[in-house]
Amino acid sequence: MKLLRETMELKRKEAIEKIEKKKNQAIQKLVDDHERKYKEIKEYYSEITGINMDLIQSLKIELNEVRGQDIRTQKEKMRQHERNQEVEGPLKEASDEVERLKKVEEKHLLIKSELEEKQKQIMKLTEDFKREEWEYEVKLQQF
Repeated sequence: MKLLRETMELKRKEAIEKIEKKKNQAIQKLVDDHERKYKEIKEYYSEITGINMDLIQSLKIELNEVRGQDIRTQKEKMRQHERNQEVEGPLKEASDEVERLKKVEEKHLLIKSELEEKQKQIMKLTEDFKREEWEYEVKLQQF
């Protein structure tokens, strides 16, 4: 019976060792799978991080270029505004002068038309006077 007991104990130990070996292999397989998947995830996110960092860098450069362009545009706008101010004064003076000269021209044309009208009246009156004078002379000679 002792022999049977030792055999059974030996078989039980062998069975336990087999189960522990399978358990350790399963654990090792899970650890290996976990490490492999962890490495893949780490590489995936590292790649995304790298791409995002490159994108951030290129966007910073683009932002600086746009800011520089905006500053140049603002300066050009101010220069153009100053040039407009320089031209605006003489332009206003010239416009005022044109308006004044138009009024003078209107007055001149009015005076000219009145002068022509008066000259016509003078011519008519002169003709009437000559005709009346001639008629007077004729009547004087008839008497």
